[in-house]
Amino acid sequence: MAWLEKDRHGRLRIGFKYYDGVKCREPLGVSANKQTIAEARRLCATIQLELKARTFDYAKRFPDSDRIKQRGIATPEKIQPISVTELADSWLLSKQGEVKKSTHGYYKEVAGIFIQRDAIGTKTISELRQEDIDRWRIRVDEKQTKANEPLSTRRKNMAWDVLNQILEFARVRKLLNEDLLLGMKPFKDSGQANDDSELSDEPDDADVMPYNAEQIEAIIEAAEGWERALVTLYFFTGIRRGEALALTWDRVYLDRDRALINRSLSTRYGITTPKTKSSRRMIQYGPRVRAELLKQRDRVQLRSKYVFPNEIGAAPNVRWATDVVWRRILTRAEVPHRPIGQCRHSFAVLALKQNKPLNWIQRQMGHRTLQMLLKHYWRWIPTDDLSVEEMSSIESSGPALALSYAHPLPTQPEIGTEASS
Repeated sequence: MAWLEKDRHGRLRIGFKYYDGVKCREPLGVSANKQTIAEARRLCATIQLELKARTFDYAKRFPDSDRIKQRGIATPEKIQPISVTELADSWLLSKQGEVKKSTHGYYKEVAGIFIQRDAIGTKTISELRQEDIDRWRIRVDEKQTKANEPLSTRRKNMAWDVLNQILEFARVRKLLNEDLLLGMKPFKDSGQANDDSELSDEPDDADVMPYNAEQIEAIIEAAEGWERALVTLYFFTGIRRGEALALTWDRVYLDRDRALINRSLSTRYGITTPKTKSSRRMIQYGPRVRAELLKQRDRVQLRSKYVFPNEIGAAPNVRWATDVVWRRILTRAEVPHRPIGQCRHSFAVLALKQNKPLNWIQRQMGHRTLQMLLKHYWRWIPTDDLSVEEMSSIESSGPALALSYAHPLPTQPEIGTEASS
């Protein structure tokens, strides 16, 4: 049993019967008003539940109480207050052995910009409240890129994910009892944000704004020499920008129209492994891409192991190849500028409009699950009615239906095996 009362000075205190039946009173150190009374009642109800469940910890609830020494209750060691910035550093340290170097760099960048340099970084974990999270969300929502444009929803949710992981890290280590993000949802698309690639090492996954078929042809026609081979590969295979630039000739199988993707070129970290495990895959390409790769092989003439080398035969500069050269091509083609990652989105949209199998598109693009594909491109999945013949085939039985069964594991292709044509 627990109850709330005032002392003779009008300050609140909580009374309760301890396990042995002895009445105890502990001051809360606050004057009685509408807000403090409401909070004290919640604490009173919590203590009553703990006493009933026999989980009440006197030393934890009232660490400065004189009754602790009187009753010989062991007091826990006082924990030094730790700030959110210090917690973020500890979390980053714990992630070093868990994730790729490039992913760790991304975590460090996002934590630095949105958490450690923000007002929330100066707060101690013990004093952190949901109101602080609400104010942080407002500041992130108002944050702008270096070009004074609104951040993309994706960028805001990167920050949201990192904060979520940091607070979960604190909860697992008993530094935080409350789930401060409970019930809170990710940021929603405001429709105002442009690409914020200057804040990210991988701007490829910006909002989907694909080029149409006419624009794609104009871009390819405007590209010259090796540029044409590169943009053709981007548009017609769905390969990521870093994956194409890290591609080497020993992983291009011109006799099979396949290429093995198991390396990526990062602006900050050079040659790394691809983005995810599912990104290590065998991709297909058609005769148009093959023709451009053959021309590119003649240009390189075995002076480099890279398909798209720089002047000295090394891997190219990512920013130069995917920003400077890309802008130059778009200017010649007289089409609107969009980040080069839109080539990948354009491939997905083209494949969906042509009713290519969803599991093939997923595997080709290196998505972990079909859900990823549906999340980004559901607007372009055809929804036309079926013809009479197609409806009849659904109603038929026998071998025809057996052929339509999905692959049992469409999201986990074996690396090094040929995809079905």
